[in-house]
Amino acid sequence: MNQKIDRVSQLIALMTLIPVIVISLMNLTSLDVYWHLHMGLDFLQKGKSLFVDHVSITMQGEPIKNIAWLFQIVIAAFHEIFGGLLGLRIFRMVCFLAIFAIFVFVGRKRNWSWPVIALALLVLMVTTLGRRHVLTGVGILYFSRLVYV
Repeated sequence: MNQKIDRVSQLIALMTLIPVIVISLMNLTSLDVYWHLHMGLDFLQKGKSLFVDHVSITMQGEPIKNIAWLFQIVIAAFHEIFGGLLGLRIFRMVCFLAIFAIFVFVGRKRNWSWPVIALALLVLMVTTLGRRHVLTGVGILYFSRLVYV
């Protein structure tokens, strides 16, 4: 009986992959991602600084504290490699799948039940949907895997 419950729980956790993939391929709802994309593309294509705002009308030419510079470069690279918005969708899916894989790995190492893993993944997915913080989530989970496993 216990093995049957574990199989059902594993199926529930795997079912969280379906909304991850579907949501990853949907249109982006975060409008500031396009500002980040523009900054990253200008850096890759024209060599412009990521620490000077050359996109905004109100702050053009002003220095900025750009904490999202790595995100900007990565999404611009995905945009260039895969062509347009498809690249951004693929980037988002790769991040979510990486989070899923690391979460399952860490959860199983710590003997978390499958429903707990599935619930945590759904909460994480909804709270980070389409935001640059997804990349931060991947980094934090990967680092925690290195430190605590």
